[in-house]
Formats: sequence, C-alpha cells, structure tokens
Amino acid sequence: MPSVSLTMIVRDEETALPDALRCVADLVDDVVVVDTGSTDRTREAAAAVCPGARIFDFPWCDDFSAARNEALRHARGEWIFWIDADDRIDEAGRAKLRDLFARLPAADSPGDGPNPIFTMPYVSHTPWCEGLAPVVPYQRLFRNRPDIRWVGRVFETVQSTNPHLGATNVPIDIPVTHFGYADLRQFVHKLQRNRRLFLLEQAELSARLEGVAFRLRQTDETLPIYERLVQIETQLGAGGDAQLAHEQRQLLWRLAHPQGAPGAAELSTTTVIVG
Repeated sequence: MPSVSLTMIVRDEETALPDALRCVADLVDDVVVVDTGSTDRTREAAAAVCPGARIFDFPWCDDFSAARNEALRHARGEWIFWIDADDRIDEAGRAKLRDLFARLPAADSPGDGPNPIFTMPYVSHTPWCEGLAPVVPYQRLFRNRPDIRWVGRVFETVQSTNPHLGATNVPIDIPVTHFGYADLRQFVHKLQRNRRLFLLEQAELSARLEGVAFRLRQTDETLPIYERLVQIETQLGAGGDAQLAHEQRQLLWRLAHPQGAPGAAELSTTTVIVG
C-alpha cells in the first residue's frame, strides 16, 4: 500500500490542532507540521498528540502556497493529504478515508486517471452563517511529485507544472468540516488579510502580464520583418538585384533601431549584425 503524508500549516493553533491531528494522524504514515510563527504552544500540542510528527519552522511571507509547498518539501509519503487545524473528519469519513488510502494506486500506476487529484466536499460550520455557505470541492489528496505544487498566495490550488502529467480532479464523497471563526470580527480580519494578499498577487500578475504584452508587441513588430528577410535571402540567392539588397539593409537597420528608420547616408555607412 502506498505511503501517505499528512501535511499541515499552522500558527497559534494549540487549542484546535490536537483534534485535527486525532482525525487523521493514525491513518497516515508521515505527519509534517509547518509552523509559520506561533507564539503559543502549538508545537508542544502537536508533539503531545502525535509524537512522531515532524515539525518545521517557516517564516510567514504572505503566501499560503509557499508555506504549503514547504510542507511538501519535507513530506516522505508517496501521496499527500492535507487539512487545516480547524478542519474535522467524522468517524464515517475516517472509515472512507482509511479505505481510500488502502486503494491508492502505487507511484508507477495510473490508477484513477494519469495523476488523480482527489477532491472532497468542504463543509463550513460557522455559528453566525450556519447553512448559508455552499459546499465546495477542495483538492485534498494528490501524489507527492516535484512537478505538483501549490499555486496562489491565498485560495491556493494544486497545479501541475508538467503539461504531460495529465493531473485530473477526481471527486470523493468524504466531507471535511471546517469550523470557521465564531467571532464575526475575526472573520472580518481574515477577509482584510485576504484582500491584502489578493492585491499583492494582482500586482505580481499585472507585472507579468505587462511583460508578456511588451514581448507580444515586440514579436508582432519584428516577425513580419524577419519573414520578409527570409524571402529576400531566397531571392538574392537566385540572383536578386541591388534594390533587394538595399531593402535588406533597411530592414536590418529597423531591427537594430526600432525607434525609426535612418536616412540614405546612414544606411550607406552602417554595418548591422543581427543574430
């Protein structure tokens, strides 16, 4: 049976963490807890409930994916399962989870698709909005591979960096109940934090898109020139005239000086090397 690592990221969760670990720790082969800056006894709580847990420090850097990927870096199992400190799985769910772990395909087996990412219903249990939050699928279980990683500063998702991997979401009916903030003020604080992280990510994506847009404009401007140069080279090889050679020099100048074309005198005295 393939081995499974439980990975968790926590901070100041000494109260909630023990029950979360009791839900899953006895079902897995490896427990990795990444602490992003606790000031309480979170580490001691984890060690008390799960003596075999390996606990690592990782400074919080406004990026949930970075913290989760740090946990992946330490995981030893062939598969990764994750929950947060305020998540719970009931006994019926534990039985299903144990059975799922026992049926997981081996590392070199395609199993349920080329590389299944098992999703499970996420059920929010928060006193002030009980029954209002929708049940949504969360990616919970996936292969431990270097080309499968978390992406996104917040509301992170599991993605493959390998386009040939064939990672696919596979729904499994094992509900995970999330016990959110009982205090509405804490929830507002969480939303304020999320907004700040979304703005950071938006700025990063905008910069990336600006770079892509620039390179696209540059390609649109130069591609027709290079295509024409190929035609000229072919024609010159077949015995083209001086007019073609002159056009060739003009095009090469445009590639080297994209801001504007020079006069005839400049063309006659300038040698351009492009390559």
